[in-house]
Amino acid sequence: MTTQETERQRAEKSLQDGIEAYNDGKFDIAAEACTDAEIRFRFLGDVKHAGDSCSLLADAQRQNNQLKQAVISYQRAVKLYQEASTPLSEASSVLSLGHVERQQAHLDKAQTAYLQAQNICRTQQNTQGLGYVALALGHIALQQGHIADATEQYQEALHHFHAANDVINEAAASRSLGNVQSLAQHFAEAEASYKHGLEVYRTHSDHFGTIDTLTGLGRMYLEEEQFEQATTIFTEAFNLTLAIEYALGQADAQLGLAEVSLLQSRIDQALTAATSAYQQYADEHNAPG
Repeated sequence: MTTQETERQRAEKSLQDGIEAYNDGKFDIAAEACTDAEIRFRFLGDVKHAGDSCSLLADAQRQNNQLKQAVISYQRAVKLYQEASTPLSEASSVLSLGHVERQQAHLDKAQTAYLQAQNICRTQQNTQGLGYVALALGHIALQQGHIADATEQYQEALHHFHAANDVINEAAASRSLGNVQSLAQHFAEAEASYKHGLEVYRTHSDHFGTIDTLTGLGRMYLEEEQFEQATTIFTEAFNLTLAIEYALGQADAQLGLAEVSLLQSRIDQALTAATSAYQQYADEHNAPG
């Protein structure tokens, strides 16, 4: 076996080790393996696999909350994919770069990255990719308080995911659309959007999606002062969170139940539920909660 063949085997093993460690939640080990793989693939002149290694390194850094390092790694992955002429991989890394910038509240940088990914996906006629971009741009618009723009982006995402036959992401777009429609007090439209998402999530046994959508629907009923329906929905969400041990979903459901109790002047029940929700948010280090 030649030196080059040996080096390729080592590079491929490092990348596989990185993938396995990442899937096992061992992000430090994954980052170390991916760094080794990237160096070896670069030495071999295999820029595509060097890009794959670098992209996975960025994913591991993001999971470890090393956001500045993740930005640098995604930027390096983008350059490697450009050199390898693999535009869809490039678009994926640019999109991930945008997500990290948004995590850091760098909304202008995130939007620039999303628009760059959008241009690549349009050129490649990648319908699913366009759905991801539209969903991300909707989140940006919502963070900026631009409800009409967010609504338009979520509707576009819904259209693209439907065309791509990506039913789970279609449900995610429908749930997001329901959120902004509820904010705009378009309750009938919001209810239809939430129920469409629920139907998909339940059909595909996506419990996390079901819980998040139920929570949105419950909050909409709360806004409408339909307290009985809100209680039923939040209770359903809470019971499902117990079955799958989804702590943040459980906290969201309990907070909803606390608000219902407060609005109905059941102060002791409200305090008990809110205290429990607070503790779960604290345990999960969830600052917004």
